[in-house]
Amino acid sequence: MKAVFSAVITVVLLSIYVYLVTKGIQVADCVADASCTDLTAADFNDRMSSSLALIGGLVSALVIAELAVTKPGEAPAARWVDPVSARKLAKACCKS
Repeated sequence: MKAVFSAVITVVLLSIYVYLVTKGIQVADCVADASCTDLTAADFNDRMSSSLALIGGLVSALVIAELAVTKPGEAPAARWVDPVSARKLAKACCKS
């Protein structure tokens, strides 16, 4: 149940993040183009900016935490993958 909840939260946050980044790029492109009148700088408001910064900070903290618990010489998040499945995948992927 914990894994399902974590996955749902992750998908929701990443979806919001992708939407905000896309919207920000669209607004920046339109504001930079004098002939574009569809979007203005006000279309990307302070709440969007704060949310983008907050979610970006959470992602950064997660990456730093994962790197902090990774043993030297081990791939990050390797403990999440079943070693037998990883070996099978590597053999299937890299056959000569």
